[in-house]
Amino acid sequence: MEAFANPVISLIADLGAMGFILYLVHRTTTHTIPRLADSYMQGEAKQRADFKDALRSQREDFLSALEREREVQNGQADRIIDAIREIKKQ
Repeated sequence: MEAFANPVISLIADLGAMGFILYLVHRTTTHTIPRLADSYMQGEAKQRADFKDALRSQREDFLSALEREREVQNGQADRIIDAIREIKKQ
């Protein structure tokens, strides 16, 4: 960075405000924007992982609720079959 700082300072001294603006443009395009883009992508990846975890959890909850409902329905079906058999006997 030291080797780069001296030409930048020299440029600022020679060009004044225009040199400072050029330095800010260079700094923004080479450091700030890539850093912000990386931060954004990391945030997106974290949100995607959190969403997948939430979706997986909801799917597991739904499957367990569906299995409980299936057990209840099977028990009711057995009672209906027994009731039909009793009616046939009478």
